[in-house]
Amino acid sequence: MARIAIIDGHPDTDRARFVHALADAYAAGAEAGIHEVRRIDIASLDFPILRSAKEWREADPADTIHKAQIDIRWADHLVILYPLSLFDHRRRRKGWRTPETLAAPHPPAWPGRAIALVRKLPANPKLSAIA
Repeated sequence: MARIAIIDGHPDTDRARFVHALADAYAAGAEAGIHEVRRIDIASLDFPILRSAKEWREADPADTIHKAQIDIRWADHLVILYPLSLFDHRRRRKGWRTPETLAAPHPPAWPGRAIALVRKLPANPKLSAIA
């Protein structure tokens, strides 16, 4: 049985988004396969954005960031789902990622563990018009 942490990196709280549906489906499949699953939903997290190097070095992480760090350390398999976006809402994901990942184990420190990174590409209206 694997311990799987799913990071749903879509910044929009609208549950109709494809990335949220993908996270739901991945979790359902993993749980049906009798794996343990923990989820980190970035859109629903409340955390301060770090504004200085001093804050990053000296401040304790917010409770939501600390819980995410615990879930990531717990996991044997880490799934990161996020949309490819050229707009501002990616800043929320980056704001979460910076304090969280710098304090969490990185892949080289994870022998025998797996990371799956899935990025949803946006629809391109110019390509759609050609088809």
